[in-house]
Amino acid sequence: MRRALLYSILSLFTIFIPSCLAVDLSPEFYLGLDAQYRNTRSFTADNIFKSDHPNGNFYLGIKGTEWFGFEIGYQTTPVRTRQSFVEEGYLSMGRSPIFPIEFHRTKSKLSGFHYGVMLYVPAHDVFGDAFNFLFYLGKARLRITYEDIIPLDGNGPFDIFSNTRSFKRRANILKMSTGIQYRLDNLNLRFTIGMEGTSRLKNIRSIETHSTLEGLSFKTSIILGVGANITIP
Repeated sequence: MRRALLYSILSLFTIFIPSCLAVDLSPEFYLGLDAQYRNTRSFTADNIFKSDHPNGNFYLGIKGTEWFGFEIGYQTTPVRTRQSFVEEGYLSMGRSPIFPIEFHRTKSKLSGFHYGVMLYVPAHDVFGDAFNFLFYLGKARLRITYEDIIPLDGNGPFDIFSNTRSFKRRANILKMSTGIQYRLDNLNLRFTIGMEGTSRLKNIRSIETHSTLEGLSFKTSIILGVGANITIP
């Protein structure tokens, strides 16, 4: 996965750099903000953790030519909480509840830096001169911070005697997206749909225990976004 991602990015750079050298460059720098919806689902604990997250994406970009550019940014979600219960006969992270009904209070957060190559494809014939199709290929350094709190007797109050399981991991993952952008003078409006390779985050053990029954694993993330960026004079 890492080699394939590296080769993909390098191959795009081999296209991007000669293209820049072959034309009369007038690079554009821009700052942007996207409001995004992220679906990051755990296939071992989907019954206790939130999978839907609002996601803020802040980025700086350079458009070196009409067709190619580069972006670097930071994304983050707020802390999402969920209170639920697991009944006897059902599993959560491979673990059956100790009590007939076991309550859980969970917290989840994702954040990290990312960078990648942008491809701008003119959409003149389809939508008009102000539109471009967007294609992004890059890498995200994602950090996940998840927490699961279980009352001492399964359904009592959440207090200092509750059992807490914390899951933390940093990983380099693939990040891809496509979309469309509309230009209004120095302001660009964009809509994107993309994915992140969170499926490579598997069997994350809690800090408090190393039981193999309590691994946290994820599916591929889907991200939808709308946003704007402004060209820096």
